[in-house]
Amino acid sequence: MEYSMSEGEWVQANTNRTVSFQRLTEHFLALFAACPSLREDVEKELNVLKISDGDYDVRGLSVWGDLLSAINK
Repeated sequence: MEYSMSEGEWVQANTNRTVSFQRLTEHFLALFAACPSLREDVEKELNVLKISDGDYDVRGLSVWGDLLSAINK
């Protein structure tokens, strides 16, 4: 995925769009609803990925940081 400045959201980098950022967020929220015990472990892993991207808290710099923000709203 790459961040589209014109659309203000994450989009697929290629033309084979399989999952949008919104759908990805919905999948994670559904996972947490179905199995709340996984949430802590999944959030830890997402934080590791966010840190590997530079640990920025600015929208559009890390899909993982933006995903964490979206699931913690």
